[in-house]
Amino acid sequence: MRQHPIGRIIEETPNGARWLGYLTIISFSILGFFFLANNIKSDIYKKDFLAIYVLSQAVWNGGAIDTNLDILIQKYVTHLPYSIFNHQSPHPPTMGLFFLPLIFIQYETARWIWFIFENLFFIFSLKLISIAIDTLVSWKIILLTALAFQSFNPLALDLYNGQIHCFLLFLISLTWVFLKKDHETISGFFWGISLLIKQIAWPIFFLFLIYKKIKALYAGIITITIGYILTSILIGFHSIFNYYFNTLPSLTKHYMDCPWNISLWPIGTRVINGALFLTSESVNFFMQPLLSGNPFYYVIPFLLPVGILIVIIILIQKIQNLDSSFALLSGLSITINPIAWAYYNLFSMIPLAIVIKQLVALRFPSFVTSMSLFSFFAIAIDQLFWMQMTNYIQTGGWITNERFAHFNFNYLTHLFFFMPTLGAFILSFLAARPVEIPQRSVEKPPREE
Repeated sequence: MRQHPIGRIIEETPNGARWLGYLTIISFSILGFFFLANNIKSDIYKKDFLAIYVLSQAVWNGGAIDTNLDILIQKYVTHLPYSIFNHQSPHPPTMGLFFLPLIFIQYETARWIWFIFENLFFIFSLKLISIAIDTLVSWKIILLTALAFQSFNPLALDLYNGQIHCFLLFLISLTWVFLKKDHETISGFFWGISLLIKQIAWPIFFLFLIYKKIKALYAGIITITIGYILTSILIGFHSIFNYYFNTLPSLTKHYMDCPWNISLWPIGTRVINGALFLTSESVNFFMQPLLSGNPFYYVIPFLLPVGILIVIIILIQKIQNLDSSFALLSGLSITINPIAWAYYNLFSMIPLAIVIKQLVALRFPSFVTSMSLFSFFAIAIDQLFWMQMTNYIQTGGWITNERFAHFNFNYLTHLFFFMPTLGAFILSFLAARPVEIPQRSVEKPPREE
């Protein structure tokens, strides 16, 4: 098997490679420090965390959670001279339940507290993932890696926007670790908590089912049921019903046209519907449909995500490897959800860890190493880069002010938007490959006569 240059460098100059590795981590750590400083200095109100904060306020006060977020901001935080979220909350009502402790703190302070906790959750997630793949990693390397990943686009976006995906990664990592230790009930509990906050990791349901982890499945369902009962006590069942049958479908339709949505669903939807995304808060996006007029075309949006899900289920049954299956479902749960933003790719840390372990054990085979590097950088690079490339291919020019840009792309050109999706797709399937990792033999000392 042909070896990648990275593997040859490591084997031929192990000391030099080690120092090069340390230098790389330290260099990215310095870059990550600047990203961290930029996040700290940014506008504290133009954050997704503000939407989470006011949702929790509305849940605690029994308010109407389907109220426009700008109105909730004026009611519970402050009056702002500009609009931030001119729509209803896209988050499930149960999310507000978990952030109730923060509502008793002023928003400005709560935002800083959550920023620190998100960083801590990411650090602990790295440690949990290393435990799950049976690899001993020191806290020093964990901390340096966490700092280096500050420039990793999914993490940088999550921290900048005050999102909650480091917390979700932490919960999913706990689900994985406890599942491997045969603590099914605890594993299912953490999975259920993650779904109460955001319904991203629902595909893990199939892993519990296929591997007959029935206790984990029951624990997750009971946790979710209790969460919704508690939430309905605070806001009424009608508010939860209204969210799932009115608010969520309306916002899903709106976000399906958003160019930042990296899910597989928009790829099919835009074939028959095109896209029209108009907002004063971000870019404007317009695209003509590729096909129209035939009633059969309306099944097209379902073909890709549903087809991928069926392939995943068949593959999991075939490989019968818990780690590979968990990595596959974690990585691809991003792409088969109807709405997926770039920071959802934090879940790709799970397949990434398995792929790195495989590459080291197999001495960096050339093709797989190259594909792994491509998929990692497709995810790690700012999505705006791929949008710039799309614009350059179609118009021959660069975007000078991306915040107020107007895009009018053809269907095939706009597929460059989905490079992070392709990266997550490749990385997840690489992690699911049936790889036999060679065990290191330990020579026994000769017995004394």
